[in-house]
Amino acid sequence: MKHAIYVLLAALGLLLASCKKHRDDLPPIYMEGVWREIGMTGVAIIWYPDSIRRYLSLDINHQYEQYNQDTVSSRGTYELMTVNEYWTHKKMRGIQFSGDHVPYTLQMRHDTLVIANNDGALDGYVRYYKKVPSM
Repeated sequence: MKHAIYVLLAALGLLLASCKKHRDDLPPIYMEGVWREIGMTGVAIIWYPDSIRRYLSLDINHQYEQYNQDTVSSRGTYELMTVNEYWTHKKMRGIQFSGDHVPYTLQMRHDTLVIANNDGALDGYVRYYKKVPSM
């Protein structure tokens, strides 16, 4: 009986030692500022010419504005969060804009901010943004 308890404790110790520590903390994405939309994907990749002026402005107080040809097309608030990506189920940075029903995933790829729909019905539309240098 004593031997069985030692074996059980040893097995429990091995089990606990082999478990990975679960971490939700992803690297931060610093996104405050004005971003120019440079393209999007859907069925195909579309890169916008410079004559297409679409911008996303994000401020430190979690307010956003979207501009299309220098006219505000939407504004509201946003919330940063951790989301499960729809297709891979990986934990990713996410952003929820007021009025939208699902959060988007966020990634920084070098100097490009990538915001993707996180909804199977929208088939993974992705928008690409470059930071506008401050003047």
